[in-house]
Amino acid sequence: MDTITASVRKTGRCVVAHEAPVFAGLGAEIAARVTERCFYHLEAPVLRVGGFATPYPPSRLEEHYLPDLDRILDADRPHVRLLRRRERIGRRSSSFPTSARA
Repeated sequence: MDTITASVRKTGRCVVAHEAPVFAGLGAEIAARVTERCFYHLEAPVLRVGGFATPYPPSRLEEHYLPDLDRILDADRPHVRLLRRRERIGRRSSSFPTSARA
């Protein structure tokens, strides 16, 4: 848990991806502990990406059940957009001359 919290404190973000269903699983516990320990360091909510809330499928349908790269990126896309927007606003505000700020 120390490695995860150190990473969250450094980056301000956390995505928990696992194969189990998202609800009431190990990923939920990890997300809760990260939120408790790193609340003031988080720049976005902790995201959880996992299997669907259905019984585990037969092996031939396993690919559709398990989280893949596309599902993880889709979950994080709104936060990436927000970060880029904040960066643009930060660049605009820093482009003013110092005498205009006063």
